[in-house]
Amino acid sequence: MKKYDSLIFDLDGTLWDTLNITTNELQKISDKYNENTITEDIVKEGMGKTFDEVTKLYFKNLNKQKREKYTIEAFNNITNYLFEHGGNIYPNTEDTIKTLSKHFKLFIVSNTESDNYIKAFLQSSKLYKYFTDYQSNEHTNTKKEENIKILIQRNNLKNPIYIGDTNTDKLSAESVGIPFIYAAYGFGTINNNDKKINKIDDLISILLINNN
Repeated sequence: MKKYDSLIFDLDGTLWDTLNITTNELQKISDKYNENTITEDIVKEGMGKTFDEVTKLYFKNLNKQKREKYTIEAFNNITNYLFEHGGNIYPNTEDTIKTLSKHFKLFIVSNTESDNYIKAFLQSSKLYKYFTDYQSNEHTNTKKEENIKILIQRNNLKNPIYIGDTNTDKLSAESVGIPFIYAAYGFGTINNNDKKINKIDDLISILLINNN
């Protein structure tokens, strides 16, 4: 394993779990407008997808305008909740991030539609001081690989590695030409990935022992 200068993290399913919160808030919006049932499986399927893709998952029977309106309303409610209450941070995340920050620059790339969603994580987890930069889909409305490229170029990263939990994350990293570590405790299933962690603190042994 070659020496890395930076770690780029996915957010949902990698650093925290907001599945239950997201599902509940989406269902509240769906109930408000007498629409379909939103399940955790539907929300899982949308992890890492673009805004247009998730609106079609959540409110597939509606026109584009209504799909977007309802999804944005739900996302705003979710973000407001997370700023106040936080999400489910995976065990040992704080200690792991603190240790890794002494050896690497840390970043987040998430296809969330709002910078505020990432800010809610950084604020509620109190981990903001360990991350150098982040990139959401708010100003780009594009695929994850493009957002990874934007962050790499903006920060002049030479040898980054991406850490995520879905096949979309893996394909995005491969598209950009950077290595990938699979967070197997998250929402996705990836077979035959060379580098895998079963809990976030596994990163310490994988990266610090082998990063020579």
